[in-house]
Amino acid sequence: MLGSLLAFGISFLAPSASLHRYQVLFLVVGLLTVITAPWIYWKLDNNPAEARFLTAEERLWAVERLRDNNQGSSGQGVNWGQVGEALWSPVTWLVSYHQIL
Repeated sequence: MLGSLLAFGISFLAPSASLHRYQVLFLVVGLLTVITAPWIYWKLDNNPAEARFLTAEERLWAVERLRDNNQGSSGQGVNWGQVGEALWSPVTWLVSYHQIL
């Protein structure tokens, strides 16, 4: 919603000889991203068990929901068995081939 409002507002800028309106939009959005990304990275919680905005009971619910979905939340690293399985999968090769064409 905010992006649409921003684009709508920028569409009313006066024409410029050096920058088109879409270039101004990309520059503004890029600048906002560069400014806010470090703050979000610093404030964002690593997993539901450490989420500051959840109560203790809600943290337990979130962890249980991840456990029920077999998703995990601890970031154990790369599971090389899954990497090998993905490389041997015909679906991976077909999607990759489709993207090249």
